[in-house]
Amino acid sequence: MAVQHGGRAPYASTGSITKVIDKHRQVGLQTVDLQILQRVGVTEALAPRTLQALTSLGFYGEDGDVTPEFNALRHAAEHDFKPRLAALLREAYAPILEVLDLDTATPLDVENAFRGFLPTGQIPRMVQLFMGLMAYVGLMPEPKRRASMGASQSAPKTSRSGRGSAGTPSGNAGHERQPEHPAPELPNSLDGRAAERRDISLGDAGSVSVIVNVRWLDLPEDQFTKLRKLIKDIEALGHSGSASTDRTEVSP
Repeated sequence: MAVQHGGRAPYASTGSITKVIDKHRQVGLQTVDLQILQRVGVTEALAPRTLQALTSLGFYGEDGDVTPEFNALRHAAEHDFKPRLAALLREAYAPILEVLDLDTATPLDVENAFRGFLPTGQIPRMVQLFMGLMAYVGLMPEPKRRASMGASQSAPKTSRSGRGSAGTPSGNAGHERQPEHPAPELPNSLDGRAAERRDISLGDAGSVSVIVNVRWLDLPEDQFTKLRKLIKDIEALGHSGSASTDRTEVSP
């Protein structure tokens, strides 16, 4: 069963859904309700939206009974478990995946794909759940994966005294000394993708540039929602149709 445009989409927390997945994998949850969800570790506040999400994803039916497809995952071999779970998620999110490239999609791309789903006020949570589940089954890059040019590959810094990172004097410090404060470069994002840059035109007054470089799935739910709203509020300052997103490297 796939979510439908104009219908409701799941917006529970990723942790709540994966708790149910893991518990079913361990002992088998043949039925779920609000009380059972709380017993497996879902908070009382999150239990109603978790129950709705499990139904929307096709894991459990409206009556609370496990579906045959999700129940079969309990017996899947370890190497086959996440690919089969990924297949269920692909079916559940079919309308979203029709318009997204998971290798390059940004949170803004995902948010746009969820436009038209209900409830409208929960779209940021829909985005967070979708991205979290896609990462859980390996369809999107892991949120904590570092960029290829991470800190482990960075060059040693030159100190004010002209010494190298080991504290020894630099032999050509007087001739080819590196600048103490090199100009920053637009990095790859912390999850291994290109950082997002958005240029918002303010007409004759100029423009505002926003560089977004965060691991979205590492944010607590309230920070995720507030940051998405803050970016949208900044974009709303621009003239209609003038805001743009550029994810290529740009000279500072």
